[in-house]
Amino acid sequence: MACSKPVSKYSARPANVHHIPLVVERAVRMSMYGTPGPVYIEMTSDVIHGKVEASSVNYFPIVELPMPLILHDS
Repeated sequence: MACSKPVSKYSARPANVHHIPLVVERAVRMSMYGTPGPVYIEMTSDVIHGKVEASSVNYFPIVELPMPLILHDS
């Protein structure tokens, strides 16, 4: 992860399977807002293969697209 920090806007490693939605939501927002740029999410094999009950999953609202920058010729 240390290698990704200088070249990405956001780098994270979810501590457990329950943190994945939060980390992904933040990564999507960071990649789209302000100056768009790359993000990096690192997941260990225990997180990737982890299981949760479907009823315990918290869904975040859909990330809205940023307003396009409109430049006017003067």
